[in-house]
Formats: sequence, C-alpha cells, structure tokens
Amino acid sequence: MTNSLNTSRELDARRGDGLDIRLLWNPADDAVTVTVADVRTEELFIIPVASHEALEAFAHPFRYAGAPVDHAIVAGGWT
Repeated sequence: MTNSLNTSRELDARRGDGLDIRLLWNPADDAVTVTVADVRTEELFIIPVASHEALEAFAHPFRYAGAPVDHAIVAGGWT
C-alpha cells in the first residue's frame, strides 16, 4: 500500500508558533488533508477534509481536529 502523504501534492503551507501546517491533495483518490505538525511535542495530526472545506480547514485546523474520531486521525511522534 502506498502512503498517501508521499503521493500528495502540497497546495499550501504555513509555519508559526512551533506549528507546521500543510494543505495536501492526493490526485490518485482526490483526497484532501490538512496536516499539523507540532515541532515542540513532535505530534502530528492528519485531518481528512471534504474538498469544499479545504481552505477553511487549512485556516482553522484545530476546529477540524476536534471532529468525531472518523474525521480526524492523530498520529504519534514522527521520525
């Protein structure tokens, strides 16, 4: 199975206050995700979003990270 983050295209990115936030689109399945990496705690949030919510989720990722479990994925530390 191919890792969807490796095949995704970065549409936008921003950094600030120890957070690295990226808006990604996977052309293989047309999926849109927002990732939030906290460099201080080494936590990574991967938030699948509907395409019509992509810019709003990118602007306010923590609003979407609080969505039901089937909407947001929390990954442990990265390597």
